[in-house]
Amino acid sequence: MEKVIDEMNWDEFYYRYTQNFEEFTFYYKNVKITLCYGKNGSFSYNIVENKRVIENKEYPTPFELLEKARFYNLKFKDIYGELY
Repeated sequence: MEKVIDEMNWDEFYYRYTQNFEEFTFYYKNVKITLCYGKNGSFSYNIVENKRVIENKEYPTPFELLEKARFYNLKFKDIYGELY
């Protein structure tokens, strides 16, 4: 499996997520991370492990999600180079 960064660098992803509001699904370690839309225009992420949602959080903006969300105690940007 190719790493996401080989297909789309951080700046392109950041633009597409924060400006185009595209949804994305990534794989990190043994979990699936989906960046999607939440309720009432919010932005959310889901972490799925063994076909079960183990975490779901919503933020008012995509910028806040990318800044505040933590995956294994790391910011999304910190794990971006390891995503598949």
